[in-house]
Amino acid sequence: MEGELVSDSLSDDEGEGKLNQTEPSPFAYTDYFYKCLPYYIAIGMTPDEYWNQDCTLTQSYQEAFKIKKEVQNEQLWLQGMYHYEALCDILPTVVSLGKYKPQNYPSEPYPITRQEVEKRKRLKEQKNFMKIKARVQSVADSINKKFRKGEQYDRNT
Repeated sequence: MEGELVSDSLSDDEGEGKLNQTEPSPFAYTDYFYKCLPYYIAIGMTPDEYWNQDCTLTQSYQEAFKIKKEVQNEQLWLQGMYHYEALCDILPTVVSLGKYKPQNYPSEPYPITRQEVEKRKRLKEQKNFMKIKARVQSVADSINKKFRKGEQYDRNT
């Protein structure tokens, strides 16, 4: 067995899985690669990358294309939200023949990331806090003003 190739040691009746070298493969890989080429060109891969670069690059292009589709879907969904809100804001005006005023268009875009949602929530809470603080301050100023004048404070005023 030393120095002997494995293929040399098999006789014609041994090794049922042995391919006959004279018959062509029933599945031509080149045909399959040519069949897949338009798909990879469509998702942005160049023919040079497809034929001459690392074969795992095709997986990266597929994953990138999947991510692009998800991002595009989210953008279209968000655009639909804006259209829907615009229609809902204007519809009462149209249906009531001008009795109602249309709602104003949003002053800022919808928050779409968790950080944007949290930031918007903090700003809203801070704005509410400042309104309450201003109200309390005005009541305190009014009470202090009445005490300086020597008047009795009446809660109902």
